[in-house]
Amino acid sequence: MAKKGQKYRRHSLEFKQMVVLARVEGGVSLNHICQSYKLNSDNVIKWTRRYLAGEPLEMPRGRPKTRIATNLTLPQTEEGLRAENERLKAELAFKDELIKLLEERARVKKKTDSKSCNN
Repeated sequence: MAKKGQKYRRHSLEFKQMVVLARVEGGVSLNHICQSYKLNSDNVIKWTRRYLAGEPLEMPRGRPKTRIATNLTLPQTEEGLRAENERLKAELAFKDELIKLLEERARVKKKTDSKSCNN
């Protein structure tokens, strides 16, 4: 964990490639590389794994941008639009009926509660 006010070091892509190539192709030990460049062994291992897997050594900085529902497919035909319209109407009618039912239950409950309080 970082100490208060501590700055993290940022290493260039060229530096990372040099360290990884020294380890992989040069046969230099992990401890020697870490002591020579004052690096954490976890970073060197992570860079080496990425290099061997063919992944980029540079990772994008910051929080990934959120995508706005790009996977929604909009109906392109008139028939599709009519079908979606009917579905939405049915959904709205169902919600209206549900609201009426809940309001009726609340009225009945209120009446029974007020009668029991008067006795």
